Amino acid sequence: MPPIPERRTGIQKIILSIFLCVCIGSVIAVYALPPNHPAALALARVLPLPAAFVGRDMISMREYLEERRAFATSVRSASNPSLTPDAHEINRAILESMTNRVLVRRMAAELNVSVPASAIEKDWQTAAAQAGGEIKFIARLHDTLGWTPEQFRHRVIEPVALADRLNERMRIDQDLQAQVKGKAEEALRRVQAGESFETVAEAVNDPRGALGSGSDIGERGLAELPLEWAEAVRTLSPGDTTMIVEDAAGYVILRVVDRRQESGNARLRLQVILVPKLNLSDVLKDRQSKTTIRRFVRVS
Repeated sequence: MPPIPERRTGIQKIILSIFLCVCIGSVIAVYALPPNHPAALALARVLPLPAAFVGRDMISMREYLEERRAFATSVRSASNPSLTPDAHEINRAILESMTNRVLVRRMAAELNVSVPASAIEKDWQTAAAQAGGEIKFIARLHDTLGWTPEQFRHRVIEPVALADRLNERMRIDQDLQAQVKGKAEEALRRVQAGESFETVAEAVNDPRGALGSGSDIGERGLAELPLEWAEAVRTLSPGDTTMIVEDAAGYVILRVVDRRQESGNARLRLQVILVPKLNLSDVLKDRQSKTTIRRFVRVS
């Protein structure tokens, strides 16, 4: 086999060097250019570069820049674009939203939760009807986000529907809620052992929740209470305490402080110990804290 001429080898090296320089320059440009620069998105559509890794799952720069462009488009169409947040805050919010979507899809796969195409289409038709019809809605998506209907289905409708189904699955998952229920059972044991209801409520109730750290919700008619609560206290007298009552939101212990009749209807003053059920937001926070998340976009 005849040797390759040195001149040809030199030309090949030059071409290879130029190619490598172009590739490296393109990669640098994707991260260095402003997110709304057309060249950044054009390059990201060609180069499979990461905006972040959530564990082993990659959020691509293409996906990130397309969402960033949608935000910029929405700001331009807003009535008061001067209220636009800081660029790093925008980056952080977009990446957090995309990170949560990755985690939601991962959890959905683990729990075998999915959204049928018919449900996505139904939600699309509902959104379109609320916007005045499909044609108007498609035009609005284009004007405010720069998205196609398929992008809206994939980035909004499907993740929201999936999150709703996961929330419902978690709400009825006894294994997932076991620790939370155990906290309510411990609170009931303390009350039954003679500890002040107010003291236990102050220790158990979330001060950031609807009840605060207190326990007294004032006087209510039975019709004003959640159905599960009303059934539990319907026949109780002042001083009586219920067992644990489970409702959609959590595990509840109720104490009747006072009871009176008004126009033939019972009105009760109640104290409440409430242990909220774990929901998707709680689980996402826990997953985020336990997942290695590497970001390649500046967020601070």
